[in-house]
Amino acid sequence: MPSARRSSGFAVPPLRIAERGSGGEAGYALLAVLWITVGITGLTLLISVAARGAIASSRNRIALAVASWRAAGCLAHARAVVTEALERERAEHADVSLRTWDRVDRILRAAPSGDPACRLDARPVGARVDVNASDAATLAQLFRHVGMPPPRADSVAALITSHKPYVDLRQLHLIPGLDSVAVLDSVLDVEPGPLALDVAPAAVLALLPGFTEETVRRVLDARNQDAPISTFHELSQLLSSDAPEAAARLPGVAVFQAPAWVVTTRATAGRPAVTAVLEVRVGRSESATAVGRRRSWIE
Repeated sequence: MPSARRSSGFAVPPLRIAERGSGGEAGYALLAVLWITVGITGLTLLISVAARGAIASSRNRIALAVASWRAAGCLAHARAVVTEALERERAEHADVSLRTWDRVDRILRAAPSGDPACRLDARPVGARVDVNASDAATLAQLFRHVGMPPPRADSVAALITSHKPYVDLRQLHLIPGLDSVAVLDSVLDVEPGPLALDVAPAAVLALLPGFTEETVRRVLDARNQDAPISTFHELSQLLSSDAPEAAARLPGVAVFQAPAWVVTTRATAGRPAVTAVLEVRVGRSESATAVGRRRSWIE
């Protein structure tokens, strides 16, 4: 056997188990490196996504803060405009400030805006019916006055009453079946207080005790001539003779001027845009204004 091995011309090297083992370990090491690389890449991607999300969230918060400041600044500007008008007309004419208070919305529309990014709206308290203080029969009567068919008026009134109380008038539009009733915003409110003869529309005035179609027309005519009725004695002469108790009841449910105004400011900031809404109830104290309740939300 030894002679045969030498005649072949070459020698067969012995098997080296250790070397094969080293190659396997290198393969496992390479695979581990690849997995670590994939893991690091994935982790980097997750961190990048999280960072972008955090940045976007931070930008939204900053935009909301800026929009809120703008809305507050717009409200302060509006109050300053109204106060200046009250003070000026009080100094010029002792009784004209009463009429100025009736025109708060027009005064604000005519005044230059303090911030072009801010939108402002003002509505008088008492020009609409307080939905929380009204029963279904009163609401149905109101809806009939605005032209709603009686069966529909009754069903809408019953539906609204069944979901009371309301904190915000926007809640009405969340009730199934009421989202398409556009007239609600023009005659209903959630602001407590008596009806205001100087600002209430015909459909609302018609709800007052002793008011006939002729009474409503006379009140509106006097208002349009800039000489609104200002005493209950004068008003009592226009009431229906079929309701002798109406004159005594009126002072408890009606006033001549709006007791307050609801001022709403909307301001926008950021990209994508964030809109902050600030709504306050503003009352009058002599020739100054005072903020009552305050509400805010995001649109």
